[in-house]
Amino acid sequence: MSSPTVIKRPSRPSRESAAFVAAARKRRKNRLTRVPEGLWQTGLYRPVNHIVQSSGKRLRAELVELSFRLAGGKGEVSNDLLEFVELLHAGSLVIDDIEDGSHMRRGQPTLHRVFGTPLAINTGNWMYFSALEKLQNLPLAPTQLAQVMGETLSTIRRCHEGQALDIAAKIVELDRLHVYPTVLAITKFKTGGVTALAAKLGAVLAGASTETQAAFHSFGMQLGISLQIQNDFSELKSGCVAGGRTDDLRNSRVTWPWAWASRLRSPRRFVELQCLLLDPTEETFATVAEALHDETKEVCEKSTRRKIDAAIGYLSPNLNQSQSEELNRFIRRIEGYRV
Repeated sequence: MSSPTVIKRPSRPSRESAAFVAAARKRRKNRLTRVPEGLWQTGLYRPVNHIVQSSGKRLRAELVELSFRLAGGKGEVSNDLLEFVELLHAGSLVIDDIEDGSHMRRGQPTLHRVFGTPLAINTGNWMYFSALEKLQNLPLAPTQLAQVMGETLSTIRRCHEGQALDIAAKIVELDRLHVYPTVLAITKFKTGGVTALAAKLGAVLAGASTETQAAFHSFGMQLGISLQIQNDFSELKSGCVAGGRTDDLRNSRVTWPWAWASRLRSPRRFVELQCLLLDPTEETFATVAEALHDETKEVCEKSTRRKIDAAIGYLSPNLNQSQSEELNRFIRRIEGYRV
């Protein structure tokens, strides 16, 4: 087995990375702890830096800040809450990439390809638990903090239930009538649930009423579904060209283009498309991708727009003009976003 690729430590590490290094230095000052620095670098800091440095647009952190302001929050959002949502999301991507056998993530080799599967699994799990620790520092009353922690744990559990469905469901085996409800359930459990949690936590920190918190949760759920539709269609479009990403087709995943195809195609024509994937070649993937793309492009775009409009509808009655404009600017920025 070849040695793992060494990622150079960035000259300007993220806040998360800097905190990890500072914590390690503090531990080393304890005379009872004499662990070589190189072990921490190899086992934790380099893998963490790799995923954090490619963490993308920090959409969920931005969503928390937006929800905080729209719900009437004053001042700055706690860094612990922002780091919580990003660490939780990053950890889930690490595990997803391993389970999907993905080679690339946002233009970089996936963590398990660089550092090996054991270190990648440990790093992803470490991010989950580190994220949960962040919640304990939120400026909330004990009863409210307990409620937030309970809802967060339930959301993470449902994410894993959604992932269980995602892995178990194979489009080449699924009955046409089961495709749409399966895709919807997976999306609600995973992307929808985490996005809903991020939006609601912003409102919770702002001191919003229970009714307002529920509105932000519904807003986040619809927004999350729209993001997953965009993500699925974006990957499908990539698969139409040589060298494009075909993870979903290679893994026979049930995705939103398949959900719409199950409603647009006759039973016979849908089965014909399913059967093409029984010959898993790059040529086959391109053929299926092009067929799904051409047939579902319009309905995917319309569905995305409906979900976004539904999301906005949960908040717009209680927003002033300035807040509505800020919400619309955020919506425009996430159009075409990939999860």
